[in-house]
Amino acid sequence: MSNKQMKMNYPQRTIHLDFHTMPGVKDVGMDFNGREFAKTLREAHVDSINVFAKCNLGFAYYPTRVGIPHPGLQCDLLGEMVRACHNEGILVAAYFNAGLDHENALRHRDWCVLPEDGTIYRDDKLNPFFRRMCLNTAYGDYLLAMTEEVLKLYPIDGLFFDCFNPLVPCYGIECRKLMDDNSSRDSAFAVLNRVNLEFAQKVMELASDKKLLYFNCIPFRDQAPYCRHFEIECLPQGEWGYDNFPANVRYTRNLGRYTIGQTGRFQGGWGDFGGIRTAESLRFDCYHAISNAVTCGVGDHMHPRGKLDREVYQLIGSIFADLKTLEPWTAEARAVTEIAVLIPQDAMGYPITNWEEVNHPVAAAVRMLSELKYQVNVIDWDMDFSAYKVLIMPDRVFVPDKHRGKLEEYIASGGGVISSGYSGLSEDKSDFALPDEWGIAYEGQEKFNISFFEVKPDFAENIPRTQISIYDPGISAAVKAGTEIAACLWEPYFNKHWDGYHGYYYVPPKQATNRPVLTRKGNVFHCVFPIFKSYYEHAYVVYRSMIDNCIKKMLPKPLIKAKNLPSFARITVTEQDKRTMIHILAYVPELRGKKQIIEEPVTLTNVEIALRADGTCFKNVYTAPNMEKIIYSVSDGYVTLSIPEIRGYSLIVLENSTPCPK
Repeated sequence: MSNKQMKMNYPQRTIHLDFHTMPGVKDVGMDFNGREFAKTLREAHVDSINVFAKCNLGFAYYPTRVGIPHPGLQCDLLGEMVRACHNEGILVAAYFNAGLDHENALRHRDWCVLPEDGTIYRDDKLNPFFRRMCLNTAYGDYLLAMTEEVLKLYPIDGLFFDCFNPLVPCYGIECRKLMDDNSSRDSAFAVLNRVNLEFAQKVMELASDKKLLYFNCIPFRDQAPYCRHFEIECLPQGEWGYDNFPANVRYTRNLGRYTIGQTGRFQGGWGDFGGIRTAESLRFDCYHAISNAVTCGVGDHMHPRGKLDREVYQLIGSIFADLKTLEPWTAEARAVTEIAVLIPQDAMGYPITNWEEVNHPVAAAVRMLSELKYQVNVIDWDMDFSAYKVLIMPDRVFVPDKHRGKLEEYIASGGGVISSGYSGLSEDKSDFALPDEWGIAYEGQEKFNISFFEVKPDFAENIPRTQISIYDPGISAAVKAGTEIAACLWEPYFNKHWDGYHGYYYVPPKQATNRPVLTRKGNVFHCVFPIFKSYYEHAYVVYRSMIDNCIKKMLPKPLIKAKNLPSFARITVTEQDKRTMIHILAYVPELRGKKQIIEEPVTLTNVEIALRADGTCFKNVYTAPNMEKIIYSVSDGYVTLSIPEIRGYSLIVLENSTPCPK
């Protein structure tokens, strides 16, 4: 985060308040009381809230001369919320839905996105995204006019624009005129991204540079020049799942913007009025955010009559109260890491999303490394490699020509690389971009659709000494002189297939070959099959052990070592000036039927954690916020902590001693 970002007044405990209200509701805001509204938020320790100016339906909740007021609106909800919250010292950002506006879609069909197949209305009419708006029509001017109107009418502290469309390009005449090739999908997507960013720039020019500003669903890297903060939307009990946020936050926190991890109180997804999650599941999300050096927000949906649900805010308040006591150690903290996962060039979304298959290997790599207690960031090709001892290139990370030299320099300076599958190939996929460094030659796709491998003794820790299944085929490679084979391929009797008589399903290993599955050339390791995708889909712990054994060759003294800590427990390290924090999370999202939930924390006892000191001396070690002393010892460059009990979450603080005592 830049110094300019630090100086701005950013919130720590945020509410994102939805208010998407159907036209059939006639009593909108009837029970609203501004003083009661703000008091409920203050008592829940909320310091910032996103409130509604224009909802998904397209209705405005203030006396607009530009937009369409909700037909059942009883008062100036936006204005009264702004006044009441400011009286309690709570920041207020105005919410506009940019990608959805169903009322204007009915009035102006020419404002809608025209998809490639020409179907404006998609099949599922109960999905709010069954039709979308195009900002490259008069709709964009309309939305800017509403924005300007709200900025003039109310002293809001920020703007939140939702549901930008990054996935469905428009083929309407306005957008076709901007395409280099109006039959090319790449050209259509380029126009879509350009239109979104041009709108973001216009909003930025309207808004004061002291206002919070965020454009949800525009990829973070793209919107960074125009926004003033990021919000990572992730409701893990909804479609996001529990592997989304860990990868997202480890990428977003590197982009130089203040960041909020935004979860939700809903048992289902957005709009689930009667769904209230268990306290511990919501607590986990909030602890997960602060342990990754970002702040926390919770999503809610207010009843159309204008009353906040007291049960909901008692739940949120109990959690926010705990977070507030931790802020001396979490505010403006920075993540400490030593391994980076490199995202593919074609990663889409935030950029790590569970519904984009290209990103599953990234999510799996983060999960795998977190289970092993390594400290990890997610980076792209434009970020600094030199800050990391090991670079992971999961499955489909091709090497752009313009970055070939950067990767070569990183390896030459002693950096380690673990690549898998097609990663490491040049953009044209003809061979490895750095054939000398990889020490193998690309021979095309693997011919077997099922195969096996066996590891050599130096790489066999925690791996059975037998033939291990490869569930997902990758590439075939030939080893060059000077390259070590760390695991060799066992070929099957035959591929899985149907011969007209039998389905060849039962396929055992037949014989060992001299073909590689895992290779090593100096500090570059390559696994020929997509090991991270396979871990995501099959959770085969052997795969994790193989990656761990590679890392240990390059990183024999990791930042964190842990004893008596299960794989599901997470450790992250953050720092402020003159102190280091260790966060431990002990929760298990359990799959109950089709739904993952967290109902209770896990209690761990007699845990031992060692932090590599890197020459730093520590004068005081304690738990926050209760300041209880932690027994520790110093040996072999590590500070070893003995923690009698952890129940769900623990924050350990190590205060630096300057200078080190002699």
